[in-house]
Amino acid sequence: MLFKNLLIFTLILASMILVGQEKSDYIIVEEKIKDMGFYRSDLNFKKDFSANDTFLFPLADTLLNNPLLLMEKRYMIFDSITKTVANKKYMKFNDVFSMTDTFVSDMALIMREYEKMGFDKSKAIIQVIPMFFYEESLSYKYKGIIEQNLGQYSDTNNLTADSLLSYMQDVLPKFDKIKDYASGYRKRLIEMFSEGLLFPCDTVISAGRMIIGDIYSNTYYDDVDIIIDLGGDDKYINASGVVYPYTMRTRFIVDFSGNDNYETTDSFKISYGAINGVQFIYDMDGDDRYNSGNLSLGTSFIGFSQLIDESGNDVYTSGVMSQGASFYGYGELKDIDGDDIYTAACFAQGFGFVKGTGVLIDSSGNDSYRAGMHFSHSPLLEYDYLAMSQGFGLGVRPRTCGGIGILADYKGNDIYNSSVFGQGASYWHSIGLLFDFQGNDYYSSAQYAQGSGIHLSVGGLFDYAGDDMYFSRFGPSQGEGHDFAVGLLSDKNGDDTYIVSGGQGAGLNNSVGILLDREGDDSYYSKENFACGDVNESRGFYGFGIFIDLEGNDSYSKSGEKDSTIWINKYYGIGMDAPIMYKDTAVDTFNIPLNLSIDKLFEIASEWDVVDNKYKVEKARKMLYERDSESFDYIMKEKLETDDGLELRTIIEFFKQTNNLNKDSLISNLNAKNLVKKRNIIYILAEIKYNHSFTKLKEECFSSDEKSVQLAIYAIGNLDTIVNLDFIRDVYKSKNYRIKVESADALRKHKYDLTEYFVKVLKNEKERTARQALSNYLSEFSKTIRIMKEQEEITNYEEYITVYKLISKEENSYLIKTYKEFLKSITKKNPKDKTNIKAMKKRISNLINKNNN
Repeated sequence: MLFKNLLIFTLILASMILVGQEKSDYIIVEEKIKDMGFYRSDLNFKKDFSANDTFLFPLADTLLNNPLLLMEKRYMIFDSITKTVANKKYMKFNDVFSMTDTFVSDMALIMREYEKMGFDKSKAIIQVIPMFFYEESLSYKYKGIIEQNLGQYSDTNNLTADSLLSYMQDVLPKFDKIKDYASGYRKRLIEMFSEGLLFPCDTVISAGRMIIGDIYSNTYYDDVDIIIDLGGDDKYINASGVVYPYTMRTRFIVDFSGNDNYETTDSFKISYGAINGVQFIYDMDGDDRYNSGNLSLGTSFIGFSQLIDESGNDVYTSGVMSQGASFYGYGELKDIDGDDIYTAACFAQGFGFVKGTGVLIDSSGNDSYRAGMHFSHSPLLEYDYLAMSQGFGLGVRPRTCGGIGILADYKGNDIYNSSVFGQGASYWHSIGLLFDFQGNDYYSSAQYAQGSGIHLSVGGLFDYAGDDMYFSRFGPSQGEGHDFAVGLLSDKNGDDTYIVSGGQGAGLNNSVGILLDREGDDSYYSKENFACGDVNESRGFYGFGIFIDLEGNDSYSKSGEKDSTIWINKYYGIGMDAPIMYKDTAVDTFNIPLNLSIDKLFEIASEWDVVDNKYKVEKARKMLYERDSESFDYIMKEKLETDDGLELRTIIEFFKQTNNLNKDSLISNLNAKNLVKKRNIIYILAEIKYNHSFTKLKEECFSSDEKSVQLAIYAIGNLDTIVNLDFIRDVYKSKNYRIKVESADALRKHKYDLTEYFVKVLKNEKERTARQALSNYLSEFSKTIRIMKEQEEITNYEEYITVYKLISKEENSYLIKTYKEFLKSITKKNPKDKTNIKAMKKRISNLINKNNN
């Protein structure tokens, strides 16, 4: 039986090693669980233990019951939601007014086609919207507040949140088709601008009041339906909010350039968003500031809202339900370029509420996302806040299903902070997805995050490149499903760190959790005994927990999981860690002309020699050496005064290979008056370890330039030759602690015996860093303990450390017997001892007792 188990393990491990990285995630997972004796169909158990199936979300239901389908079809899902095909209908227009009237008319037709609630129901939903975000006990304060901000007052006593849900039977949430119309309109509008067909005006057309602003700084308010601004640093106050039937059903802003401010003066003054209508902002240039309230910045509540910012380092700050969010419609925020900051209260940054699609796409830049600062997650985490953002789908438990929320970031080193619920997660018949395609990213959350599905929902986080950090204070998190749910986390490459209390490919309460890390040296930390491929039993059966790390030198906090092993937790928790054979993807395709000028060759040789650059840099450095005389002359004349670390590395590599005559010429230049040049030469000599330089380096140890002294001592310590270092006693007398440290370290490297002198120095040395270096040096000599015994009482911490280091070495164990009485005397308890001294005395005493036994 033992032989059989070993054979099975060997076969599984071999198959893991032979698998190539070109395989898709879902194929890898399918093959690995098959190797363990399980099948894809085992994950597909029915997850429909919900009594209420109102407004079913077919896609969420399909993915719940076939978890690997999300891995397989994620691109298709993403593309089908985010793609846009510009409608060509408006390309024939040369008059902006008639084109705008036609566009608005088209929007009204689409809205009437999919929304048939009527006037009274439309008013009612506006009154009860706040009840979805605030407790019912606060309904007296918030119910009807949106209407009140518009100067309207109605009797709201008979309205509840359920009233709104019942009205939704008259709505089909297919407003995403409006994207193609809006894209076509914007495309022709940009052409009109370039053709000189737009001019400043303030007029009224069928679509409402329309202003085309000039190239100067302007301020716009909420009494304008259509704003097209041609330039300038503009300010928008409470503008472009659709609250139908109280406003026009379509409103928008197109701003061609300038550093603009979009402001809202009241959290429930609907601006830059749409309720039962169509709204969009298109800002093409500038560092813009968006400071808005609730239901804003690419957010729709029945209908369509979109915010596209083409360029600039932008700041987005908003309230509840914002920054790419939707209920029964489509909401999108798309930022094309710049280092951006996103801050929202909650239900934001790619949030899909009931039958809604919410999307946030950022195409480039180092971005920061923060959500969760309004509703306390009480009583579970009283001092943390609900986020439900950053790729989050939410339903209304137990009333109705939710929607799909997507956050996609294409480039940059990004920071994600979502407090409770977020980062590719979902709750109740919903889907939440986060895609990060490039960069070293930091994911931080309190709980329910990073590829987690909660209560009959699907959550996925897909990171494609970079050295990433995943931190979640509590689980479920990091590829974990909870309560008939599915959670996935897939990281394609990079040296990643995962920290969570419990999670990392865990199936909690009849769920499926998967964590797949394909490449890199990774670290996994967990506090609870429920992580790295784990499950529990609930309702009489188990779910599935799958943890797969395909490559790298990995580390685990849990002793049960080790690098290059396979494990099973509680029958259905699967863990696999094994290396894969990879082909080196870096190919030597860079050709350097043989007659390339020496300065250009040196420039290439001084690039960073990593990844694909490795071959190019190595080739250039080899060519420098082959052109030895020319390279030497160029370096000596042009580069010895460099302050570029990469250039200095190139010079060092050259001098490691060149002849001794050139190295001697380098030494002769130590008389240079330029301190940068002199220091560089000393450092080069230190790194090439040129023994013939000792005499000149010794002279530099008495230079008036302390940096040169420090480098010279360091260089002497690196030399591989027998030298007389008695002079270091005089050098050590410097007041510069760095020189003291280098002096002690040089003595240690050469094992040069000046212990009689430096044991005394250690006792009186005031600099702790210098005492540490002396302790390292003195602990290399067993005679040190005899010298310390002959001197007066030991008093400082580093002296105790020195003693402990000496007697703890196996080869020095005889010292304990030889100096037993001395050791006992220095470990006697003293009420005046500080904690550090007490600790060292205890450790020394333990060694004495161990030796006695």
